Amino acid sequence: MYFVLFYYFELLTMDENVIKKVLITIFIAISIVCADEANNKIDYAGKIKEYSNKAYTFRYLDRDSMDCYSKLAIQTAKDSKDKISIRDIYYYMGYIYANAGYLDSAETLLIYSLRLSEELEDLNGIGKAKNQLGHLSWLISNHMDAKKYFEEAIEIQRNLNNYRELGKAQNNLANMHTRWGDYNIAINLYMQALDSYVESDFTEGVAWLHFSMGILYKRIGEYDQSLKYVQNSLKIYSQIASKTNDSTGIRLCYSQLGYLFTHHLDSLELGLYYQLEALRLAEKIEVKIVIADAFGGVGQTYYKMEKLDLAEKYLQRSYEFRLEKNMKSGTASNLKFLGYIEKDRGNYQKAEDYYDRALIIAKELKYKNIINDLNIAYSKLFELQNQHDKALKYMQQYVALKDSILSTEIANKVASTHLKYEIDKKTRENDILAQQNKIQELLIGRVRLVRNFMIIMFVLALFAIVFTFFLYLKQKQIKTLKGLIPICANCKNIRNDKGYYEKLEKYISDHTEADFSHGMCPDCIRKLEPELYEIMRENGSID
Repeated sequence: MYFVLFYYFELLTMDENVIKKVLITIFIAISIVCADEANNKIDYAGKIKEYSNKAYTFRYLDRDSMDCYSKLAIQTAKDSKDKISIRDIYYYMGYIYANAGYLDSAETLLIYSLRLSEELEDLNGIGKAKNQLGHLSWLISNHMDAKKYFEEAIEIQRNLNNYRELGKAQNNLANMHTRWGDYNIAINLYMQALDSYVESDFTEGVAWLHFSMGILYKRIGEYDQSLKYVQNSLKIYSQIASKTNDSTGIRLCYSQLGYLFTHHLDSLELGLYYQLEALRLAEKIEVKIVIADAFGGVGQTYYKMEKLDLAEKYLQRSYEFRLEKNMKSGTASNLKFLGYIEKDRGNYQKAEDYYDRALIIAKELKYKNIINDLNIAYSKLFELQNQHDKALKYMQQYVALKDSILSTEIANKVASTHLKYEIDKKTRENDILAQQNKIQELLIGRVRLVRNFMIIMFVLALFAIVFTFFLYLKQKQIKTLKGLIPICANCKNIRNDKGYYEKLEKYISDHTEADFSHGMCPDCIRKLEPELYEIMRENGSID
């Protein structure tokens, strides 16, 4: 093609007539079109991959560049007229846009991918798209849509035995139930997800599951266990990041560690360190939703440290980012803490306004813990204003809801203990984490101990009975002579097992426990010692 263009420009510099130039121009144009068409036919897949990789690279750096390469990838797929390629690129672009925080665009792309999968009757594609749409619906607080998508994805992937995608959908649905306080359902789904991840050898899934378990234990108040699982997750995500240079999992773990140390493990310095590290990683990828979470975490830590101005600065920025993205999740927490700050400053009416706005969102999203935090916050606020009736009302609501939450948590801690054992056991069996199993459920352990003791005692008793019976038979065999015994008709010697004749007394001594003491019978005494026989008969010794 380049040779043709060079030749064309050479011709244009010559003094030729117009017709010749027109003919050459037409010829060159046709050649260029044919050459480009040939190249496209040869490497559609290569161009789609090139453009999609560049879109992925720019997802955190430049929206315009990401849009440009995304459109090029989609158009190239369309030019190929391959429906599977078109479906796949829509799905992948939807995933990229969701990952970058552009949720509206992501939803449009994923819905189109779902429709194409349905046209192709590709169940795997349908399941993957529904799982992603479920995650997206969760992010934009359409929780019932999210639940429906996840459940449909689970059913499809289970029927296909696609364990990796099945585990993702199960994990997503479990996270929803954890957030709603349905811990028994969540635990069951986490166990299923772990089995799916192990079956598919999906290490990143195991890391995510450990992170999710950390969230569950945090919510039921087992903070040491929460810390352990988040640290396990961080360890796996760090190994993954060393190979992929993707720090998303590390950032999530830093954020949770910051929260745990700030609110539950009494180390504000460590809490602030992890929250600032999470913010640093969030700002690096420039996703506003992620930055909003990180700002909120830093703001809460500064509030705990009683640095109210810094706390307000970070919490306000977090809230503004969420409003910009129309993201309700997290806004209730932002508003709650902003209310705390105003209450501490003595601005009671402003604090109440923040609480009111937070309560509306918390009720809409069914966040029981935040609702109860607000109940106690209202009570303290009205108490400060000497409005004792209102303070008592909210305190009563707090106690009632707290009892409900505690009842649920206590009921589920027993089940969660069993989960600790199973998670560690499966993880150890697959050499994913080299950790000791320190979790035992007391009742199960006691039953197992009694059962094992009874089994051991039964085995020992059975062994003792068998051994005693064996000794009895051996002893009986030794003490009793059985069968025919060959004896000489004349001298009365007995033939032994080796064929030799031996004295009767020796044979009996060898085969029984009897011993001989020699004497003489009356007949022999009379025959051999007649004088002695007469004396003994006179004495009455012999009848």
